[in-house]
Amino acid sequence: MKKLPKGLKGVAYLYYLDSGFSLLLGLFLLFGKNLIISLYPPFFIQYKDYIVFFGFLFIAISVFSFFVARALSQKKNWARITAISFSALTVIIGILYLIKGIFSPLLNLILAASLGVACYFLLNREVKMLFTKQK
Repeated sequence: MKKLPKGLKGVAYLYYLDSGFSLLLGLFLLFGKNLIISLYPPFFIQYKDYIVFFGFLFIAISVFSFFVARALSQKKNWARITAISFSALTVIIGILYLIKGIFSPLLNLILAASLGVACYFLLNREVKMLFTKQK
Protein backbone atom coordinates (compact mmCIF):
# COMPACT_ATOMS: atom_id res chain seq x y z
CA MET A 1 0.00 0.00 0.00
CA LYS A 2 1.36 3.39 -1.02
CA LYS A 3 2.08 5.86 1.80
CA LEU A 4 -0.15 8.86 2.17
CA PRO A 5 1.29 12.19 1.04
CA LYS A 6 2.13 14.47 3.98
CA GLY A 7 -0.53 17.00 3.02
CA LEU A 8 -3.23 14.36 2.93
CA LYS A 9 -2.09 12.97 6.25
CA GLY A 10 -2.24 16.50 7.66
CA VAL A 11 -5.78 16.98 6.38
CA ALA A 12 -6.83 13.70 7.99
CA TYR A 13 -5.28 14.88 11.28
CA LEU A 14 -7.20 18.17 10.96
CA TYR A 15 -10.43 16.20 10.66
CA TYR A 16 -9.48 14.15 13.74
CA LEU A 17 -8.78 17.43 15.55
CA ASP A 18 -12.13 18.82 14.39
CA SER A 19 -13.78 15.67 15.68
CA GLY A 20 -12.21 16.14 19.11
CA PHE A 21 -13.11 19.82 19.39
CA SER A 22 -16.66 19.22 18.19
CA LEU A 23 -17.07 16.48 20.79
CA LEU A 24 -15.77 18.74 23.57
CA LEU A 25 -18.03 21.60 22.49
CA GLY A 26 -21.03 19.28 22.25
CA LEU A 27 -20.41 17.87 25.71
CA PHE A 28 -19.93 21.37 27.11
CA LEU A 29 -23.21 22.51 25.60
CA LEU A 30 -25.02 19.48 27.01
CA PHE A 31 -23.52 19.42 30.50
CA GLY A 32 -22.64 23.09 30.90
CA LYS A 33 -26.04 24.41 29.91
CA ASN A 34 -26.62 26.03 33.32
CA LEU A 35 -23.23 27.76 33.19
CA ILE A 36 -24.00 29.11 29.73
CA ILE A 37 -27.41 30.36 30.88
CA SER A 38 -25.89 32.02 33.95
CA LEU A 39 -23.54 34.10 31.78
CA TYR A 40 -26.38 36.25 30.47
CA PRO A 41 -29.72 34.92 31.72
CA PRO A 42 -32.11 37.26 29.84
CA PHE A 43 -30.68 36.13 26.52
CA PHE A 44 -29.81 32.46 27.02
CA ILE A 45 -32.82 31.42 29.13
CA GLN A 46 -35.09 31.70 26.09
CA TYR A 47 -32.72 29.50 24.06
CA LYS A 48 -32.04 26.77 26.62
CA ASP A 49 -33.66 24.07 24.45
CA TYR A 50 -31.54 25.13 21.49
CA ILE A 51 -28.41 24.79 23.60
CA VAL A 52 -29.17 21.09 24.08
CA PHE A 53 -30.00 20.70 20.39
CA PHE A 54 -26.68 22.25 19.37
CA GLY A 55 -24.90 20.01 21.88
CA PHE A 56 -26.27 16.93 20.14
CA LEU A 57 -25.56 18.49 16.74
CA PHE A 58 -21.89 19.03 17.60
CA ILE A 59 -21.58 15.46 18.89
CA ALA A 60 -23.05 14.20 15.59
CA ILE A 61 -20.59 16.40 13.68
CA SER A 62 -17.81 14.95 15.81
CA VAL A 63 -18.72 11.38 14.89
CA PHE A 64 -19.04 12.26 11.21
CA SER A 65 -15.67 14.11 11.20
CA PHE A 66 -14.03 11.08 12.80
CA PHE A 67 -15.31 8.81 10.02
CA VAL A 68 -14.23 11.28 7.33
CA ALA A 69 -10.74 11.44 8.86
CA ARG A 70 -10.51 7.67 9.02
CA ALA A 71 -11.74 7.29 5.44
CA LEU A 72 -9.25 9.91 4.23
CA SER A 73 -6.50 7.86 5.83
CA GLN A 74 -7.82 4.81 3.98
CA LYS A 75 -7.98 6.77 0.69
CA LYS A 76 -11.75 6.53 0.22
CA ASN A 77 -12.97 8.79 -2.58
CA TRP A 78 -16.23 9.68 -0.83
CA ALA A 79 -14.18 11.20 2.01
CA ARG A 80 -12.18 13.28 -0.49
CA ILE A 81 -15.40 14.59 -2.06
CA THR A 82 -16.88 15.27 1.38
CA ALA A 83 -13.77 17.18 2.47
CA ILE A 84 -13.87 19.27 -0.71
CA SER A 85 -17.58 20.01 -0.23
CA PHE A 86 -17.26 20.99 3.43
CA SER A 87 -14.21 23.12 2.70
CA ALA A 88 -16.00 24.96 -0.10
CA LEU A 89 -19.07 25.47 2.11
CA THR A 90 -16.90 26.82 4.92
CA VAL A 91 -15.18 29.22 2.54
CA ILE A 92 -18.54 30.52 1.27
CA ILE A 93 -19.91 30.97 4.79
CA GLY A 94 -16.68 32.63 5.91
CA ILE A 95 -16.79 35.09 3.03
CA LEU A 96 -20.44 35.91 3.77
CA TYR A 97 -19.57 36.56 7.42
CA LEU A 98 -16.71 38.81 6.39
CA ILE A 99 -19.00 40.74 4.02
CA LYS A 100 -21.61 41.15 6.77
CA GLY A 101 -18.94 42.52 9.09
CA ILE A 102 -18.64 39.56 11.40
CA PHE A 103 -14.87 39.75 11.63
CA SER A 104 -12.76 37.47 13.77
CA PRO A 105 -9.16 36.30 13.54
CA LEU A 106 -10.35 32.76 14.27
CA LEU A 107 -12.77 33.00 11.36
CA ASN A 108 -9.94 34.11 9.09
CA LEU A 109 -7.89 31.12 10.22
CA ILE A 110 -10.77 28.71 9.54
CA LEU A 111 -11.39 30.36 6.17
CA ALA A 112 -7.75 30.10 5.14
CA ALA A 113 -7.45 26.48 6.29
CA SER A 114 -10.63 25.46 4.47
CA LEU A 115 -9.54 27.20 1.31
CA GLY A 116 -6.19 25.46 1.53
CA VAL A 117 -7.81 22.05 1.97
CA ALA A 118 -10.21 22.65 -0.92
CA CYS A 119 -7.42 23.83 -3.21
CA TYR A 120 -5.22 20.93 -2.18
CA PHE A 121 -7.88 18.38 -3.06
CA LEU A 122 -9.09 20.14 -6.15
CA LEU A 123 -5.72 20.92 -7.69
CA ASN A 124 -3.29 18.24 -6.56
CA ARG A 125 -3.01 15.63 -9.29
CA GLU A 126 -1.11 13.18 -7.10
CA VAL A 127 -3.92 13.06 -4.55
CA LYS A 128 -6.60 12.72 -7.22
CA MET A 129 -4.72 9.82 -8.83
CA LEU A 130 -4.19 8.22 -5.42
CA PHE A 131 -7.95 8.21 -4.77
CA THR A 132 -9.01 7.11 -8.26
CA LYS A 133 -6.65 4.11 -8.32
CA GLN A 134 -8.48 2.51 -5.40
CA LYS A 135 -10.80 -0.39 -6.22
